[in-house]
Amino acid sequence: MAEHSASLHNRDLSRESTFYALAMVFSGMIQVAFLPFISKYLTADAAGELGTLRILAEAIAGIVVLGLPTALIRAWHRTSQHRSVLIRGITFPLVPTLLMIATVLLLQGFLKSFLNLQHPDYLLHAILLGAGIAYVQIALTLPRAEGLAGRYLILQLIRGIMALGLLVLLLLSATMDTIPSFMTARWAPSFLIAFAAIVMMWRKTADSEKLKGSEGLTKEILRFSLPLIPATLSMIVLSSADMFMLRSIYPDMAESGYYEWARGRRRS
Repeated sequence: MAEHSASLHNRDLSRESTFYALAMVFSGMIQVAFLPFISKYLTADAAGELGTLRILAEAIAGIVVLGLPTALIRAWHRTSQHRSVLIRGITFPLVPTLLMIATVLLLQGFLKSFLNLQHPDYLLHAILLGAGIAYVQIALTLPRAEGLAGRYLILQLIRGIMALGLLVLLLLSATMDTIPSFMTARWAPSFLIAFAAIVMMWRKTADSEKLKGSEGLTKEILRFSLPLIPATLSMIVLSSADMFMLRSIYPDMAESGYYEWARGRRRS
């Protein structure tokens, strides 16, 4: 009996690992698919600005996400109050999102000068992309916690296809400038997939809806998640340090654009 249980566990583990690996591979393929569009539709200056906005968005996401993905998985398996865990996952990022919006708007002039942005109004897209990245990470954590690896893969596939399709549609229709088109093609599908994942898990947690939430659940989640924020931001700083060093040495945005193209090809 024990051997049969171990065999089933190993089979489930292998299946889930395969699905997660496929999701990572597909995400990488979508990034590669974006490169020809960047080379064709963006000048070197625009590519440099897009790279800067992407870095800012990643920093915003690192704060808004609050280290919740790991903490929510931990809480999911330590309590049966899954609806309460889901609600906290949805609401906790709202405060840092509002703070990031206020901070970016307040420091808009400084950010324009420090980041050498030609179009500071594009900062709104950086905020939306950062919040979208954070929310899709949080929302897709819960299917993983429930062991829904197949649905996690499907949602990631849909997100990637939507992003690429929306980019093509925006570029061909010329309804907005190129940089906002690239940013919108990333943040809009992220919010949609996050919403779909939340709706799916809301239905999945219907059985625990009547369970009274634990008073210590909020403290438990935040006590585990908040210390992860510095580590997340440190990784973003390290991965982006070369871009800012180049900018300080040679502030021409076109040079940053050439370097951004090279980084994209190297990552692919």
